[in-house]
Amino acid sequence: MAFIEHWSGTGDIDNEGDAERLILDTGEYMNALEAVHSGAVTVTMLMNKYGTGDATVVLKYKHGATEEDAAAASWTVYSAPFESLGYIFARVEHP
Repeated sequence: MAFIEHWSGTGDIDNEGDAERLILDTGEYMNALEAVHSGAVTVTMLMNKYGTGDATVVLKYKHGATEEDAAAASWTVYSAPFESLGYIFARVEHP
């Protein structure tokens, strides 16, 4: 997997070891650069929360009927499965 090619933001990508991972300090974020075409389905995002100490990250999404609509939509904090309008962008934030 090539995270660095598909994510952008203020965080960093750790490419060492067997797996790549996002590294986010407080206030940093990473956005997916490509939309996932999910169709009209119920979407469940992984609810695992990562961080140092007691800190956790927040998952967000935006979606639309077209990739352009999804890109222009507002970010929504993910807390429960949602009905996709077709295209989805993901965001990971460290509060």
